[in-house]
Amino acid sequence: MTATDANLDVPHWPHCRYGATSDDSGCWGRLVEPSTACLAHLCDADRSGYLTGLQPGADLDHRGTPISEALLRDLLGAVTSPESSGARIGQARFERARFSGNADFGGADIAGGSLRVVINSVVFRSSGQDLTTAGTYTEMASRLVEPALLGLAVLAVRGRVKR
Repeated sequence: MTATDANLDVPHWPHCRYGATSDDSGCWGRLVEPSTACLAHLCDADRSGYLTGLQPGADLDHRGTPISEALLRDLLGAVTSPESSGARIGQARFERARFSGNADFGGADIAGGSLRVVINSVVFRSSGQDLTTAGTYTEMASRLVEPALLGLAVLAVRGRVKR
């Protein structure tokens, strides 16, 4: 294996490296800055401080992080307001995260990817996702308006070609 091959097995985000050896890059969990550890490997005081600093709608970036059922519950609790029934997350990044136990997001509202899902389902017809009520109505409205917009685009191009 060359050095280039080894680099393919290392994440491109700043990561924890907990348990790293000469043959292994260690934990791939995204650093919780300014710490040098991911959420799973933070000391209790730092983890508590991080979770206390989160508010509903916060962006979460925990790529590559090993997340236990208890840690997920604490994380979602930190972004749940007392007056709401579910967690509210802004942009969510959990690529290559490893969930153990029951990885139940319990109906969390993840706002960051909603527009992408709706646009993908309208343009490419491949949603396959459970949308919120607002997302479902947005998708339906987009599908109703889409033929009219396509027709207007064709007329605009036709008008330019005739000149």
